[in-house]
Amino acid sequence: MKKLFEQNHYQDTSFPFEIYHINQNGVNPSGRGFDDAHWHDELQFTIVEKGVVNAKINGVDYILNKGDFIFINSNVLHQMTQLTPNSSYISINFIKENLTFFPGSRMDLSYVEPYVNSIKYPCIAMDNLDISSREILSILKEIIDLYYMEPRFGREYLIS
Repeated sequence: MKKLFEQNHYQDTSFPFEIYHINQNGVNPSGRGFDDAHWHDELQFTIVEKGVVNAKINGVDYILNKGDFIFINSNVLHQMTQLTPNSSYISINFIKENLTFFPGSRMDLSYVEPYVNSIKYPCIAMDNLDISSREILSILKEIIDLYYMEPRFGREYLIS
């Protein structure tokens, strides 16, 4: 039996940020995929690329269609299940320190700590029909583009 805790392994350990591409054939880079319940320390955004996916977060089901996404908080049990054939999704995982600069910073105290690990916010599901959701999705797509472009000075700051 697999352990539920997932220790993510980053390609660049000096910038713990990873984008996983998941479909019925597997995960790239290597990690957990469909039907594999787990939790990890990192924060996660999952965006449905194709089909319909069920995100089970702490036992609650969220049905996500193409273009919908969900934010999954740190240390929250979650599992993605394919609901339509050939469904696929992207998961963006990163440590909270990518947002805080340093523990106790104004960013940490005002914008990160009140929400990370809070039982009030295990997840936030957003559909692609809502205007504010589309704005967030646009930012997430920009982050994905930055991640895959040739490394350039300051790219990590732009992603963070």
